[in-house]
Amino acid sequence: MPTIVVSDDHVRNPAPILVGVAVMALVVGGGMFALLSTETRASGGGRYSVGGRPLPLDANGDGVADIAMQLTTLQDKSTEHLAAFDPASGKQLWRTDALAKTPEHVAAVKDRLVAAVGAQLLGFDARTGQRAFATALPELPDALCDHQTGLAVLTKDKKLYPVDLGSGALGAPTAGARYYQEPGTRCIDLDPPHRSQGPRLFELNEGPYRERAKGMQVSDVYALGDSKQALVVGTRQPGTRVPMVAMFDGDRQLWMQEVPGSEPLAAKEGDPTAIGFGSGRVLVAYERSDKEELHLVCIEAMSGKRAWEVAFPERAFFTSFGITDRYVVMSGFGKARSLALADGRQLAVISGH
Repeated sequence: MPTIVVSDDHVRNPAPILVGVAVMALVVGGGMFALLSTETRASGGGRYSVGGRPLPLDANGDGVADIAMQLTTLQDKSTEHLAAFDPASGKQLWRTDALAKTPEHVAAVKDRLVAAVGAQLLGFDARTGQRAFATALPELPDALCDHQTGLAVLTKDKKLYPVDLGSGALGAPTAGARYYQEPGTRCIDLDPPHRSQGPRLFELNEGPYRERAKGMQVSDVYALGDSKQALVVGTRQPGTRVPMVAMFDGDRQLWMQEVPGSEPLAAKEGDPTAIGFGSGRVLVAYERSDKEELHLVCIEAMSGKRAWEVAFPERAFFTSFGITDRYVVMSGFGKARSLALADGRQLAVISGH
C-alpha cells in the first residue's frame, strides 16, 4: 500500500490559490510509491487562526457535511468565534458573533452547533451561524453527551440534562456517568477533554480485553457509541512497543494489527498518538522516531482493511481531527488540513494567516 506524503509548503498569497500538484511514481520490486501534494488557501474575514476539534455539520444545505471549528481573530483585540468551512475548498462559509470567551465544550448535532461557555449553553443555526438559543445552566458543564433528544449536558454534580435543540430548554435531570465504574446513564462524549480521543466514544474497563487481545499490551478500550463494538488501543507485546489497534464485537475479535503500514520498528514506541471513529472508518495517528513525520492511517472498522496512510512532514502539527462522510480534517498550529476520506488525498488548507 503506498503512503501519500503531504507537502508542508505554505501559500502566501491571501487570494485562493491552487499550489503545485506533484505526482511521482516509482516502481520498486513491483510496489508503487506515490507523492501527491495539493494545497488550497482559505480566504476572507481578515487574519485568524483555527483550533479545537473539527466538527461535521452541513453548513450550506447541500446534504454534504462541512466542518465547524473554533476561530480566533488575529487583531489588536482578538475575538473568539465559531466558524464553518467547506473542507473541499477551505472556504469560510460563516462565523458566529463574538463569544465572551473560548468555549469549554463544542458539539455539532443535527442542525445545531452547541457550545458550553461558562455556565451558559449556546446554540447556533448550522446553516447561518446565527444564535438560536442561550440557556443558563444550574451547574458548570462537565461534558456534552449523545442523547435520544440529540444532546444532553452532563454537569459537574453528575446530573444529565437533556436539551431541546429547538429552544435550548433543559429537561428533567437523571444520574449521568462519565466513566464505566460510575452509576447512571453513561455519557457518550461528543467533545472529550483529551484531544487524542475522538468523539462518540465511551471508555471501557480494559481488564477483560487483556486476555482477549493476544500479542498486544492493552492500554485503552473504547465502546463505539452504544454498540457492542469496541476499539482496543495499545502496543505490541512481547518485543518492540509498536503502536497497535484491534476491533472487537462483544467477546469476538474482528481484527488486530500494527498501526504502521511499513517499517514498524521506525515508529515511535508507545500507544498511538490519537484515535477516532466515524463513517465506518477508524483513524489512527502515530509518529516516526527517525524523522519529523506524523502518519495518519485509515482502516475500515469492521473488516480491518487498510484504506490509506498519509505522512505529514511536521510531527508536532496534530491537535485533533474530525471525520465526516467524505472528509477528514486535522487541526494544529492555528490551521487545519482537509483530506478525502476515500483515499487520503489532500484537498485544502484552512488558514487565515
